[in-house]
Amino acid sequence: MKYSIRKILALILLTIIAIGGCGKKESENPDFTIGAWNGNVFENSWLNMKFEIDDQWTVASDEKIAEISGIGAEILSELKGTSKENFEAMAKITTVYGFMVLKGEGDPSIQLVFENLAKTTAGTQTTEEEYLDMVLDQLTGLGYEIIEETRDEKIADKTFKKLKLSAYEGLLTQDFYCYKQDDYIVSIITTYTDATESDTEEFIDNISVLK
Repeated sequence: MKYSIRKILALILLTIIAIGGCGKKESENPDFTIGAWNGNVFENSWLNMKFEIDDQWTVASDEKIAEISGIGAEILSELKGTSKENFEAMAKITTVYGFMVLKGEGDPSIQLVFENLAKTTAGTQTTEEEYLDMVLDQLTGLGYEIIEETRDEKIADKTFKKLKLSAYEGLLTQDFYCYKQDDYIVSIITTYTDATESDTEEFIDNISVLK
């Protein structure tokens, strides 16, 4: 079963943007970074997380993510660090991808998405549960169904809120892992079929602390 990068990314982006807005307050988190690849290892100092992929996984390029998301590749590059320029670049936008990795033809796929709550109408007081409720409101309108209600899930040294949903009339499952840090919602979104569920679980289990 084949799913294109464009189809998967566009659907998630549609949902995340739909719950955003035009808030004007700028976030005050100078240590924020979306992370960067060091060879086949992804590292994020702000989240204190890392993971390694083997050659069965493909990393979507900044150009590919930019093409689909509408965020310029040059902005994505500016965001990959902790300098004043990186922070100022992030403060200008609401939603940005940290990475998108796919196995084989795109099943499974893993995405890391950051939502700057200071730039949304929902505001910085939004909790993980409230954020997932907003995501769910959007996705149920697109035919998604709940498989498992929100529960806690440990990833590295952090406790994420996890919501499991079915999509495409049950052909796909998507897990939303959300964690709030400073003024941001961090979402890890996995998309998989029954046949690749174990690959996805292994990927999540292998995310560890950076230091």
